[in-house]
Amino acid sequence: DADSSMSGAPSPHRRRLIAFAVVVGSLLLSIAGLVYLQVERRVSEGRARAEADVLASHEIVHNAALGGDTELFVGFLSGRDPQWAAAQAELVAGGAFGDRSGFGFATPLRDNLNGKATVTLAPDLNSAELSMAQNYEVVIGSGLTQTVTLSQTVIYRRGPDRWLLSPPEPDYWGESQAIDGRYARLIFPGRDRSVAQRLARDLEAVMADLCATPAEGCPPLTLVLSTDP
Repeated sequence: DADSSMSGAPSPHRRRLIAFAVVVGSLLLSIAGLVYLQVERRVSEGRARAEADVLASHEIVHNAALGGDTELFVGFLSGRDPQWAAAQAELVAGGAFGDRSGFGFATPLRDNLNGKATVTLAPDLNSAELSMAQNYEVVIGSGLTQTVTLSQTVIYRRGPDRWLLSPPEPDYWGESQAIDGRYARLIFPGRDRSVAQRLARDLEAVMADLCATPAEGCPPLTLVLSTDP
């Protein structure tokens, strides 16, 4: 023993303790790994179920809106913002929900959601952004039409027994921004900047034609793209 101590070699008892600690550590790591894999699998399954449920709710909302079924549509609306909910219901009742005819786009087909919607869930799995590609028909003249695809994003939140179409949170839109032109000032939410920039250019061109004669004296125009329903 004295020779072992002087040479620095561990005693048999100490070697057994080290071996025991290594075995226990390996077992704990294995158990932790198994638990982690099980948790990951359950989280993945939960996300997959949530995504499927969001898509199912949206299909009902989409078809109810196109069919003018206000009662069914309202059953899938969040009530957290009564003004917003009332505005959506009025659009459906008037046949204007998803209507882009003011831009020359014909009413979308019922089946063009198939395979074109993607769901992005929040980390807590209680809200989701659903983005979809929506097809419209545009008349281009001589009896011909062209298909135009627009991208749309909507928000769903988990309700007691279904996912509900909901208004976005205020920070979804970003900070208010402005573009000052010669004839017009355009105020818009930050999320819409790319659209607002194109609109501002077009607006300046139109106003330049309208105000070509100094006698007409076009006053400064302020246009606000509001998120208020």
